[in-house]
Amino acid sequence: MTRSRQTEPTAGRAWLDVLPAILLGFAGLLVTIAMTLARPSPEGTFAVVFPPWADRDANFAAVATADTVIVRESMAGSVLVVRSDNPAFSERLRATHAIAVINPGSAGGCAEP
Repeated sequence: MTRSRQTEPTAGRAWLDVLPAILLGFAGLLVTIAMTLARPSPEGTFAVVFPPWADRDANFAAVATADTVIVRESMAGSVLVVRSDNPAFSERLRATHAIAVINPGSAGGCAEP
């Protein structure tokens, strides 16, 4: 009877097994950061991201002061998709408590249908 010998992976080989997952996660993080920090065009439809702990009414008030039209809101109310033809609206929103003004496609596909 032949007995097969099972070898345990060496310590040097173990990190190579998880390297693709680490690189994929890092690439996803870089893409997310780049899409969040990229300056959108000054006019059009955008997703405005507010802190999750912010009051929903305060989010709506901030959007109203920036001369925008609400297209859609997230279930939690912390992301509002807005439309504006005013080139300075993103600066106005960032001056309030908005975290980011981004392309709605990068905010989980919450653009207009």
